Amino acid sequence: MSSTLQFTAISGAHNEDAVCYLLEIDEARILLDCGSYEDYSGEGLARLQRIARQVDAVLLSHPDMAHVGAYPLAYAKYGLTCPAYATQATHMMGALCMQDATKTLAASEEFTLFNEKDVEAAFDNVTPLQYSQPKALPGRHSHIVVTAHAAGHTIGGTIWTINNGAEDVLYALDYNHTKEEHLRRCSLMEGAEGMLSRRLTKPTLLITDALNATYNLATRKKRVE
Repeated sequence: MSSTLQFTAISGAHNEDAVCYLLEIDEARILLDCGSYEDYSGEGLARLQRIARQVDAVLLSHPDMAHVGAYPLAYAKYGLTCPAYATQATHMMGALCMQDATKTLAASEEFTLFNEKDVEAAFDNVTPLQYSQPKALPGRHSHIVVTAHAAGHTIGGTIWTINNGAEDVLYALDYNHTKEEHLRRCSLMEGAEGMLSRRLTKPTLLITDALNATYNLATRKKRVE
């Protein structure tokens, strides 16, 4: 049986907007992150609203506005009520981030897009996963398995693998290949220093970013001074 892969940028391509992408693998539609900044404007939200009810699963990578900022809005108002997945830390800290953002927005202006109860309901819909824990999507897409791996960029931050038995997709945004005081390096660089993890090499499709491609990382000694 042949597989089909299609990638569509909803937001966060050719600019520094919050990230939200649609991956279509076979007949499953998987939303990769669901970000928005606090102005809640732009064409990305309109695109998200158009496809939200057709999405079969959501993968959340990091617990900040750039990755989860639109999730309560999409859950409460756009019909994005499909299963969602994140690591336990991203689940918990993402909910706290959005509760704090909602309080700030409500206090400073007439903000009616969503409220704290919407945030709570949205994150109650998220299934927490451990690193390296394979999770089959429910129902007719059960042949598709998603797995969270350490990104090394934030506590609980994730790079995702999506596998349908024939194709491997690697979704790796905002990852850190060096070990920090409080974080291990990303799973791409497990094993010997500078060696790629064999589990994550040669995917059929690699989805990544170049935001910090020209950034020269300081030595670890200087970073902790």
